[in-house]
Amino acid sequence: QPQCDDSDGIIDGKGTFDTSQLNANLLAGQSNMTLTYIARDGTGTETPLGDSLPNPFTTETTTVIAQIYNPTNPNCVLEESITFQVNENPVFELAEEQVYCINLDGDVIYISNPKEPYSYNWTLDGVALTQTTQNININQGGTYVVTATNPVTGCATSKAIEIKSSEIPQLSMDDITVFDLTGDNTNRIEINPTTLGIGNYVFSLNFSPYQDTPVFDNVPPGIHTVLVRDENECGEKSLLVSVIGYPYFFTPNGDGTN
Repeated sequence: QPQCDDSDGIIDGKGTFDTSQLNANLLAGQSNMTLTYIARDGTGTETPLGDSLPNPFTTETTTVIAQIYNPTNPNCVLEESITFQVNENPVFELAEEQVYCINLDGDVIYISNPKEPYSYNWTLDGVALTQTTQNININQGGTYVVTATNPVTGCATSKAIEIKSSEIPQLSMDDITVFDLTGDNTNRIEINPTTLGIGNYVFSLNFSPYQDTPVFDNVPPGIHTVLVRDENECGEKSLLVSVIGYPYFFTPNGDGTN
């Protein structure tokens, strides 16, 4: 019987065949017969393979010639061609990871570049899904496994994709602490990263380059824009924050003398 490429556990163009009954099937109860196997290439060159094939027999798609004859009359030889057919497993592309933004309506897992029209079955964390299409809609994270099957050969390939959940920051004034009126002009703004959500967040003050730390030091008095962005591209939020301060000296007549 034809075998799939992965019948030996490896996708390498080879299959593994059970030849334990091959000699008995070919001889069909005949006794005192000689059975030999040969490989014959396109030029007619023959390579002896012995009186039995290895079991299991791991090979690429190939045809082996079995020769049976009675030793008392070796001129009468019966030849039988035995084809070992290795069918290709489904070939397609699937990303290993993907981010699902829970603040959005949903997302799609895409299979790309399938070599043939396959049938598909999906599972989420080991539980079968009702969707059996090439691409599926999702609304939660987890480990998704798709099995693509060639409907003609029955050969199947399974691949997994890890969907990681993330979300836009849930930023509010309750997440921000302002340390102002410090008396030494070292005002600062701190953001509590533990209350923002399940995403990976970076922080900016007044549209400066984003940073990993949620603390801004030496903030001058005034109105400032605090921005928090999800690194998984699930969104960004901003708030206006006021910092109170006062000058430590003044020049009444503008001559530079305090």
